[in-house]
Amino acid sequence: MRIRRLRYEVLVAQRALMAFCRAGLRQLIITLGKCRPRSEELVELPFRGLIPRGVRLVGGSREGGPMMGSFLRLRAARAFTLIEVLVVVAIIAVLLAILIPSLNRVRAQGRTVKCQTHERQFGVAANVFVAEHRSRILRAFGTYNVPVGANLYNWVNHVARLMGDKRARDGAYITELVEKYEVFQCPERTITHPDDRFLDYAINGLDHRGPLTRAGIPDPVGGMWIEVEGVSRIDLWKQPSRVIYIMDGASELENPDLAAARRSHEPTAFDVWHAGHLPVYGEDRIGERARPRSALQMHPRGSSAVFVDGHVEQVRPPARPGGAKDPADYICQWYMKKFGVERASTEQPVIKAIMGAPYGSGWESWYYRISVGDPFYRP
Repeated sequence: MRIRRLRYEVLVAQRALMAFCRAGLRQLIITLGKCRPRSEELVELPFRGLIPRGVRLVGGSREGGPMMGSFLRLRAARAFTLIEVLVVVAIIAVLLAILIPSLNRVRAQGRTVKCQTHERQFGVAANVFVAEHRSRILRAFGTYNVPVGANLYNWVNHVARLMGDKRARDGAYITELVEKYEVFQCPERTITHPDDRFLDYAINGLDHRGPLTRAGIPDPVGGMWIEVEGVSRIDLWKQPSRVIYIMDGASELENPDLAAARRSHEPTAFDVWHAGHLPVYGEDRIGERARPRSALQMHPRGSSAVFVDGHVEQVRPPARPGGAKDPADYICQWYMKKFGVERASTEQPVIKAIMGAPYGSGWESWYYRISVGDPFYRP
């Protein structure tokens, strides 16, 4: 008897719960304005023990049958008006307008932090090389007067070797290294060019003395830019902590040539070795200045860069000056100082010496004699 009684009570409770759920569902539909509410509705509740809160119990019997229980009289709630719905929608729209820009800024900041993490690894690799090779530091990719197929060691190979790649010493430029490791791609640029992944960072190949004559004498106006290839001594810079070592590479919008370089996997296009490769504002991209290799503002607040001593910071471009100053000359001099060129300030406009004087015939006889780099160095 107890088991039967318990089963009966469970069955009655289930029926009561189902009735209550049906009533709640109808109340929800009425609230959302999907149907017209009735003034009141009777729902059979055979078990008096479960009475929903807020409803009135009315006794009675079904017509033509004995007393089976009680009925619940539900009073339908009023649905939302159109004005109330519009107010809620407007509030949601305002909240989204406030939150979406904030979320975008947070995401951009996250990409900047990830990019700086990549560059911090470049700085660690550079300092490891300096410690292991008697204060020598890796510089730009060596290409001049180098036999085809020569096994040249470069900063990309060195970073890959420290990440455990045993093939890092084989071949001049192993493009698989750049494609294999995410550390060589800037997350900010990858968003706009997801299918054109290659090297997104440019290395400092500028001679700290600026343009030179064939005798190796600094001549900011009539001299020639000499690329620092292979390795150089780190003590060439008086203050390495203020010299950019590797910086965000320019995008295809800043330099259309880099699009072809990335497709053909040409890493030498990311060597910054003369003034025309330095960042520049769009309105100042004239002639050779239209081919910058380092980015002016890859991230919202500037471009990330790792310095020779290994620290990473955001390099914010200076504002374009007004008045009698030449904006292109001012920006060029500012970035030359950042890249460690001592004679950045000149009497003549730097724009006249962007590419420098032509080398002329027989340049091999004097080029490496005055260069501070060693493209044939083997670690």
